Amino acid sequence: MVNINVDWTPTNPPPEGHRDVGQWAYGLFSMAMEEKERLGLLDRWYENYRLFRGDHWGKSQRLWTKTKDRDRLSVNLFFANVMRTVANLTGRNPSVEIHSLDEAGMGEIETLMNTEVERWWNVTEQAGSLSVSAQQMELYGITIEKHVLDVDSLESKTVIIDPFAWGPAPGYYADIQDMPYMTHAYPMAVDVAERTFNASGVTPDDTYSMLGEDREDTRPVPDSRRMGGMEIQGQYNMRPSRDYRLARALVVELWVRDNSLETYLEESLVSPRSGGRTLEENTRKKYPGGIRKITITNRGNLVLDDCVNPNVNPALPRELSEKSYGYDHYPFTIANSYEDSTSIWGFSAGEQIGDLQFKIDEIVSSIASYIRKSLKPPFVVPKDTGININSEVTNVAGLILQPKTAASGAGIRFVPVPALTGDFYKAVDLLLGFFDRIYAIQDVDRGETPANITAASAIITLQERNAVLMRHKIRMTDYLVRERGRWEISHLQNFAWRERVLKVDDEIKVFRGTDYAGMQFDFVVESGSTVTKTNLQVMEDAKELYKSGVIDRRALLETLHFPGWKTILERTAEGQLDQALQVLVESGLPVEIAMQLKQQLALTQGGPGDVSKTGNNGGVPQVPAPTGTGQAPAAFPVATSAANQSNPAVPAA
Repeated sequence: MVNINVDWTPTNPPPEGHRDVGQWAYGLFSMAMEEKERLGLLDRWYENYRLFRGDHWGKSQRLWTKTKDRDRLSVNLFFANVMRTVANLTGRNPSVEIHSLDEAGMGEIETLMNTEVERWWNVTEQAGSLSVSAQQMELYGITIEKHVLDVDSLESKTVIIDPFAWGPAPGYYADIQDMPYMTHAYPMAVDVAERTFNASGVTPDDTYSMLGEDREDTRPVPDSRRMGGMEIQGQYNMRPSRDYRLARALVVELWVRDNSLETYLEESLVSPRSGGRTLEENTRKKYPGGIRKITITNRGNLVLDDCVNPNVNPALPRELSEKSYGYDHYPFTIANSYEDSTSIWGFSAGEQIGDLQFKIDEIVSSIASYIRKSLKPPFVVPKDTGININSEVTNVAGLILQPKTAASGAGIRFVPVPALTGDFYKAVDLLLGFFDRIYAIQDVDRGETPANITAASAIITLQERNAVLMRHKIRMTDYLVRERGRWEISHLQNFAWRERVLKVDDEIKVFRGTDYAGMQFDFVVESGSTVTKTNLQVMEDAKELYKSGVIDRRALLETLHFPGWKTILERTAEGQLDQALQVLVESGLPVEIAMQLKQQLALTQGGPGDVSKTGNNGGVPQVPAPTGTGQAPAAFPVATSAANQSNPAVPAA
């Protein structure tokens, strides 16, 4: 472990440019990694990954060519349940709504922000990455997401961090934002690191074992090898070449709380009557939000970057940027599959059902072994038959044996195999019941309809009951969605200076995120909105509400997803217009005036069917005028360091 100067502590970092910065930062990284080893996290994660990949018998470690090993089967229930849980947790897009906490941001600005964030969610495929994050949460017990700025689109980018690559400060913290520091390590090609950070002297390091990349060797051996088949040269090489990794450097980011102060000049008004102004010397935090990011390599011997919080635009006035979510937050979010009251790492279901999984594998393997032996029972050939068992006895159908005498031939027979008792199957059912009970699985959760239950309302009730059993996982998924939305709003307010055209209620609007810098928004996620649900009950409710007059035709057709519902609404409205004009004509209105009214009323009105009639939807581009403290210059320089954008995600297993 690197010795840290006693003058520098996690809460008292060396100043920027000091010669101890690199070694001090690497010392904190080493402490974080050693703490994970002390807690046994690496072994637990390796074991969970081995179970997930179906390597329950250690088949990846050696060749299984012996006959007794051929019946060792892996019934991978853990894999099935992880994938089932992930599919249920992320089956739908979340139902979210953005509310302004400032009066100036209410109304049209809220609508624009909701439309822009919804567009971002769909365009950046957030639903897909949410599924990957949920799978990592189920596999390792924790998922870590990092929120960075995409310099091309000026939008938030969510990077899923491998738990092997994230190192928090030792200790238990109810909120990771209270930590004095946290680290993120990732491999980078030497030449790429030197180009990205404009540095020289970057050396390769052992990133393979340090970041858990050797998990790729944990996989079942293909059947052809396990059953003793011939190996084709060049295939299934058990010693994969890793030469291509030799030129990779280990880059470490240290995010630390640094409350160092700096002096700055502030202009103040001397007298309101004279209008005179003066410059006063004040102090403030040097690093916005007290967050500092240090990037090192070569095990602390080379500092690549030392900068202020890269998620805050320095071109914005401090009084505006400090109201954004990313101002004083680490750009990391964690969620646990199951909470551990003594650790931030939580734990996975694999740690609870591992023993049951192995017992199920043992019993099923024993049944497979019995079936194989019953198909080829022991064959008795007495010695006095004169039959050479090495050359004459084979497994070929239609085998003909010629004993010396009929009496000796009567001794040739198969030894009957005892019948398999039903206790084997009872034991399997019992263990499966325990497995499902621990994992909180129900039949309806697997997509199976329980016996004697056919009503949609009853099935929905069972689904809601299952949602109660996995409520914590649902809350964690909602939290991940909420954090992603908060960071997207923060990045929009700080960096989205380009104008973007949006379609809001069939009208064209222009949106620019920096116009709303200084405003505060609340990102609300409907609880459990991402969980898979049946739409049958919603459709039935819509029909009843329409009959009662609570909702109109449009709401009903939208809920039913009826094909061509917009055209139907326009056609219905046109018929109603004709009926109304006919009543007016019968009341004495001249026919010529009625025809003029029809032509006028038939023009584009911005209704739901206008899309199919006109290309511009009858809308006129409108630019909402920023109000209150939300006004900002038309453009801001994108204040991002190269290090913040060159942190490729460590591939999640």
